[in-house]
Amino acid sequence: MIKTRCSSSLRGKIAAATVAGLTALTLYIGPAKADRVSAETFGSQKGVLLEVKAGTKVGSDDFNLQYFTRVRRFRSYDEKNTAFMQNELSIGNLAGFRVVGQGRLVEDHLIPQTGVSYSTPAGAARLYAALTSSLQSPTLTELLVNGSIPLTPRIPLEAEQIFWANENIRKGTSRAHLGLKVADGVMLGLAGELDYQRGLPNQYKAGAFVRLGGR
Repeated sequence: MIKTRCSSSLRGKIAAATVAGLTALTLYIGPAKADRVSAETFGSQKGVLLEVKAGTKVGSDDFNLQYFTRVRRFRSYDEKNTAFMQNELSIGNLAGFRVVGQGRLVEDHLIPQTGVSYSTPAGAARLYAALTSSLQSPTLTELLVNGSIPLTPRIPLEAEQIFWANENIRKGTSRAHLGLKVADGVMLGLAGELDYQRGLPNQYKAGAFVRLGGR
């Protein structure tokens, strides 16, 4: 039994390292080939968050294959550091709907996810939603909704809401950014995050962010 657990743990770490390596290659060897790349740092009363996003697509606007990666590393002042990485492939564009497959790396745990997403522009604003579920037992369903709206040509308001649920867990995260585009590809602003879970006290972060790149 001990040998089986150790072997399973080793396989998990090897898979996690593989995903991390592929993402590193995507971000640091060929970022110029991506359609969009952004890096953001967010300093709060709890610590410093670094987030990198990159995405590209192959095909026409009506039907295409898209790749998206998101890396979040949080370094807290009390050394309770966390890391999250998401690699996503999606295909389609049927009236804004796409089939989604994800490989997520939470610390050294690899979690496969699948589901559907929907996106639509609404004038200068945009809306994106995704409903996915993990393929491991016990499954964990996730609903993500994010959107942005320009308050002025240089001041966008962005919001993201995530809910997770299964038989034992009910939790969520709310995020908001209010930015100012100070130059092409450079944004400064205020940001906040609120994490909440049934049976646990709420946790929040508030501070300032700097974002480079993106569209």
